Amino acid sequence: RLIPAERSEAWARDLSARDERITAALEQGSEPWSEAAIARTTLRAMPSQTRLVLGNSLPIRMVDRYAQTSEAIEVVHQRGANGIDGFLAQTYGAMLAAPRNTVVLIGDCTFLHDTGSLLSLRRTTTPVVIVVVQNGGGRIFETLPVARAAPEAMPFFVTEEEVELASLARAYGVRYARVVEASQLSDAITRGLKQSGVSIVEAVVEAHGAIKLDAMADALFRGHLHSRGIA
Repeated sequence: RLIPAERSEAWARDLSARDERITAALEQGSEPWSEAAIARTTLRAMPSQTRLVLGNSLPIRMVDRYAQTSEAIEVVHQRGANGIDGFLAQTYGAMLAAPRNTVVLIGDCTFLHDTGSLLSLRRTTTPVVIVVVQNGGGRIFETLPVARAAPEAMPFFVTEEEVELASLARAYGVRYARVVEASQLSDAITRGLKQSGVSIVEAVVEAHGAIKLDAMADALFRGHLHSRGIA
């Protein structure tokens, strides 16, 4: 059913207030090193006119919920069927169509699903920094209803992997860095955007960090609603 305009506007204001509270909480130093921190740091490290190739699953949700930038960046995304197929191939296609300094933000499963495309992507001389969110599998499923409905099935959804990305990078002849905090990630992106060709940055986070961050965000939002007498 349709929602009256005034109620819709009030809900939008509540969502905006939630975002402001979450942003304030994160900027006050209470943010854990997590997928959201990776998203926020990545956008902050991107100069104006840089291209962002944004992956499905957690990366796009983390950017939507927790990250923002005042810079004019180009965003390339393949929402479509909502899968993880071919993001590196898509990046190479974008580079062929319009070369531009590019940052790719994708999950570890998305990256491993399309590593063969590094054979093509490594041909580019324009800087491409691939930020791989390393949380040990498809952790998006731990934040979805299936985690509560069928916990015994989670190993089949998460599909944990143990691949040494450093060795994989050497095999393809591209640069590699491993980071475990925001300052390291920011430095790695800045450095990569100044170098020709492809750099892989593996950003390692706690496996279950997304769940904890969502719980924090939910608590902040409920607190806001409660202060307004809504919940």
